[in-house]
Amino acid sequence: MARLPALNLPHSEAEQRLRERINRAKDISPGRIRSFDELILTVEREKRWHVYNLDMLRSMFTTEKYASEYACSRKSVNVAGARDNNLTLGNSELRMNENLRSQVASLESIVERLEFAGKPTTASPSQTMNPSASPGRQEILALKPGMWGMSIDVKEIGRRVKSWWQKRRGAPS
Repeated sequence: MARLPALNLPHSEAEQRLRERINRAKDISPGRIRSFDELILTVEREKRWHVYNLDMLRSMFTTEKYASEYACSRKSVNVAGARDNNLTLGNSELRMNENLRSQVASLESIVERLEFAGKPTTASPSQTMNPSASPGRQEILALKPGMWGMSIDVKEIGRRVKSWWQKRRGAPS
């Protein structure tokens, strides 16, 4: 049976940070959307909120389990397609609100399951932030959830190659 990820910070701090992000969802779409321009701005705010949440979850836990779960909760809101296909603004607004509810529900589910997460790690910050500091076999490819399943995380691969190259040359990272 697979073990659940452990927290990289105290339980109370993790819960507080997650609840703050849940509360910030209310600021994304505060009222009725009256134009496609407002819809575009709302989608942009939602995207920034989503990406921040994803990065926060990745840093909070020792594995990507909850970040991947959260990433899958995001629903597509195609603003360009809505305008081109003459979809009503109301339908697009409903999709946006459904998208936000789905992501908030995922974050709330993670908050409810925090008690099952392991205790914060006692490793030094350099060990928790640098996967190459731990002994053993290292991953070469980093996978992340994408629109059509799992995708290669090219930015993470670039960071790992850069770090490896700098260590090999003896330069500070």
